[in-house]
Amino acid sequence: MRAAGSGARFTTQDGLVLLGLLVATLGVGQLGRIPSAANQDWYDTLAQLAIQPPGWAFPVAWTLLYLLMAVAAWLVWRAAVRAGGWSRAKGAFALFAAQLLVNLAWPYVFFGERALLGGFLVIVLLFALVALTARAFARHSRLAAALLLPYLAWLVYAGLLNAGIVMLN
Repeated sequence: MRAAGSGARFTTQDGLVLLGLLVATLGVGQLGRIPSAANQDWYDTLAQLAIQPPGWAFPVAWTLLYLLMAVAAWLVWRAAVRAGGWSRAKGAFALFAAQLLVNLAWPYVFFGERALLGGFLVIVLLFALVALTARAFARHSRLAAALLLPYLAWLVYAGLLNAGIVMLN
């Protein structure tokens, strides 16, 4: 396995795949903003834990996390291609796609349906999928797996905030 950046040339195909992954991950973030924005007034009425960050922190954190996700997936794709074909990473990409879909489900469950406990359960499922994705990514690129660690940490924090909202409301 050859590590990305170990002399391997950056090709047009590399750039297009990275761009596609950036569009996909950031697109998930934008789609998730729909129910969040539509129900912000309701959310503001909920009792929250004292460790709740300011509102501006969520889009900043999520944008960084989506960027890290895209780069991680790209590193796996690139390592797999250089090792003989991207199909070698099909399982890792299936997990990546599954976690993106569950990630997208959370704002629709929590904000759209106003299902506080449901939102918490989605975060638990999402954490498990991201952990499995990181493990699968590690088989192709340790750096890719490491790039998912802030995402896992954020999900622990988000799960704590969501659990607090469930208990307080």
